[in-house]
Amino acid sequence: MLSRPVLLCVCVTGQLLAQQPAAPKPSTGEAWQITPLAQSSLVFARDGSLIGEIGREWRTSVSIRTLPRYLPQEYIAVEDPRFYQH
Repeated sequence: MLSRPVLLCVCVTGQLLAQQPAAPKPSTGEAWQITPLAQSSLVFARDGSLIGEIGREWRTSVSIRTLPRYLPQEYIAVEDPRFYQH
């Protein structure tokens, strides 16, 4: 008596899983490839002076060494207070 509903559930679940498309697996190279973030383009004059910036993204990459010493620690404290515990 209980086996018919169980069998029906198994069949329906199997049918749903069979109809679901399989997610493509990235190759090993793609999975670990880091893509650079978009930045605005800087426009310079011939003498080297900055004329302006072009683009939608208003971000600039900076080295972590140029940041104040406490700033990376502040990000960690805000995002994950237990960062150094685990």
